[in-house]
Amino acid sequence: GGESFLAGCGRIGIDEDAVLDGDIDRDCSVNGVDFALLAKLWLDAGPVLPADIADGQIIDYLDVSVLTGNWTESIAPLTRDLGLVAHFKLDESSGTATEESIVGNDGTLHGSATWLPAGGRVDGAIELDGSSAYISTDFNLDPADGPLSAAAWIKAGQPGEVIISQTNGEGTGLDWLAAEASTGKLMTSLRPPGRGKLPLISEFVITDGDWHRVIIVWNGLHRTLYADGVEVAKDLTAQTDLTSATGGLYFGVSNNLASTTFFDGLIDDIRIYYRAIA
Repeated sequence: GGESFLAGCGRIGIDEDAVLDGDIDRDCSVNGVDFALLAKLWLDAGPVLPADIADGQIIDYLDVSVLTGNWTESIAPLTRDLGLVAHFKLDESSGTATEESIVGNDGTLHGSATWLPAGGRVDGAIELDGSSAYISTDFNLDPADGPLSAAAWIKAGQPGEVIISQTNGEGTGLDWLAAEASTGKLMTSLRPPGRGKLPLISEFVITDGDWHRVIIVWNGLHRTLYADGVEVAKDLTAQTDLTSATGGLYFGVSNNLASTTFFDGLIDDIRIYYRAIA
């Protein structure tokens, strides 16, 4: 079946339309190896011959014709981001609506902000003013339900400012990604419930004015923070389930809208996953 080898080509699930007829060795491309296999079986006859790509139960010139029809072709991998449940590209040019491109949990812009259609790290971005601007969305993912990840591109900001936070709903919402209050180091407040459970704080400063891709990953046992593709903090011991919350998300401020937590800078390409992406 297609699934047995197409997954190795970056194709997810059975996608028979992607199969190249001449790909005898199932390596996702048609090349000299496939021709050599066909030549080796030349004039063999019988059912279920791997080089019988013309389906004539004999290996002959018809199979050569089919193979040469997609000679040097390859299967392009799907651009599917596994486990992605919310994607805010933040590529708008005006207005207060912010599109969520997976299932339509669109956000709403509050306060004063500037859309930068060509000024982001991935196409456009939004520049928040650090005093009133933030985005709210009804999208929710309960951290207590299992693995999750959240990623965003950010530029600038100040210590204590928040990138992604969650409102309470049923439970207690916490800051998913933020800059530590005194140093501007990347941190997350996601943690198990109970006394003595601490935020995870890295040594990586994200408020230096450069673009940074920041990520929180929870795999069900450990929290890990990444900055620019590098692990910058991880729990040394296994944790229990994270504190539950079923409320929506805020981008650019803490869930209590505290004045010191409004983000002063650019945010771009926010992605939320229901799995650990690393």
